[in-house]
Amino acid sequence: MNGNRGHYASAPLNNMKNKKSLQAAAPMGGSTPRKESKVRRSGWLSVMVTVVLPVLFLLALLIENNVIRLIFLGAAAICVAAMWIMNVFAHGARSTLTIAYVALMAVIGLALVLGMQTPESRAASSTARNQTGQFTDKANTDALSAYLASNATTPVPDTSYVIEENAVPAAQKQLENFLTEWANSNIPGMVALCTPSWVQQQQNPEGQLWNLMMNRVPTTYLVENVAGSEADTSRTLTVKVTFLNQGTGDTVVNRMEVLMFRVNDVWYVDPQSLGGTVVDEEAEQARAQQESMRIASTKAPATPTPEPQDTDALKLYYNADGGKYYHNSPICEAVSQQYWPLSEFYYSDLNTTSFKNLIRCPKCNPPSR
Repeated sequence: MNGNRGHYASAPLNNMKNKKSLQAAAPMGGSTPRKESKVRRSGWLSVMVTVVLPVLFLLALLIENNVIRLIFLGAAAICVAAMWIMNVFAHGARSTLTIAYVALMAVIGLALVLGMQTPESRAASSTARNQTGQFTDKANTDALSAYLASNATTPVPDTSYVIEENAVPAAQKQLENFLTEWANSNIPGMVALCTPSWVQQQQNPEGQLWNLMMNRVPTTYLVENVAGSEADTSRTLTVKVTFLNQGTGDTVVNRMEVLMFRVNDVWYVDPQSLGGTVVDEEAEQARAQQESMRIASTKAPATPTPEPQDTDALKLYYNADGGKYYHNSPICEAVSQQYWPLSEFYYSDLNTTSFKNLIRCPKCNPPSR
């Protein structure tokens, strides 16, 4: 029995030792479980990514405003960087959002680059006009040199009948300078008055203008209308120009809608708008005569009609809206049609305080003082 007791007493102890040794060896021989990175939450970043940035993208895409586009690009870049630095959202969601916003940033970036084009280059590319002269890639340098050599014999436009009823806009003055340089065959002077963006795009701007001129020289012109205001960056001037063809000696009247652009407070001519359309002078004169008869038949006299032999009772006319000249007709062609019919007064009042500073119109030739 003693032998058996020793045998059984040693077995449990041995098992316990083995169990302890296995428990002690388990941490050393086993592998430590991988610790997952903790995903954080950010309320403001979630609102930015899911609400604010999509709204900014739509605004930047629909509204042509470079400031809004820059705000979207900056906010999107900050939010994408914050997602990765702060470990916000799951790894797959962060990757998807990053790819999506990089694509949206590329779209807005392209719109931003296109929005930085100059206004004159956008207008020139979108405006289709009838032009009598077409530009070519290669100018006839021999003909151009011969034309420049004939400056001394080129007539200067007769602008004596272009009356300044009000202060002449700066854009109109610059267009008149351009026509004067054209009449003087001063092509370099014309180039200096063309829009800088057009000049930079041409390899030979003088040759391009020579092709446009087509051996024509302006002899007279009349600015009929100036659209827009002095605060605008572009204005459209309606001008009627009489051209002399130096090759055939024929004359033709064109009406042009000339585009003017202001760059650094200086107005320039867009050469691509100098084509114009041919004017039927006889038809226009007939319409003007009919309109004059209509006005004369419908307008009631403000005062009793004086005796024809009374010179002092002769009616004269002037523009009551700041006019500087007195005229012989209520629809004098020297005055823009928007001021027709002109206000009337009597020849006897010509030297009074109200009318003593008026100048005799050189176009309709009213009686002198």
